[in-house]
Amino acid sequence: NEKLPAEGEAKTEAASPAQSAKPPADEPTDFFGRPESYWKQSFADARQKVKDLENQSNVIILKLNDLQNRFYRESDGFKQQQIQREIQKAFYEQDINKQDLEKAKSALDALEKEARRSGALPGWIKEPGG
Repeated sequence: NEKLPAEGEAKTEAASPAQSAKPPADEPTDFFGRPESYWKQSFADARQKVKDLENQSNVIILKLNDLQNRFYRESDGFKQQQIQREIQKAFYEQDINKQDLEKAKSALDALEKEARRSGALPGWIKEPGG
């Protein structure tokens, strides 16, 4: 029984350093106490997700073009069937990518609305260099 309180104490001690990792006192916050760094990181992550999905979309388009060219160059019917299956798979990937991209753009838009409602300053929201 004596070990149980000691374990509990260790748990509370482990939790306190995480709590002490708060932003600097001089960092501005929104109405809910979320600091500028929170918003900048949230927007950076959301924008990166959109960018990654847009890049993935471009890769899928190039892959589809290549597969279609290979299909028309191929004279062997069996190989054409294999390529056709790859084309169908790429179209499926493209559909999934479009859905994910729409969700990512909606999430970015929702994040911007949330930031504005919470009193985040415009400089926290805008894209760096933009």
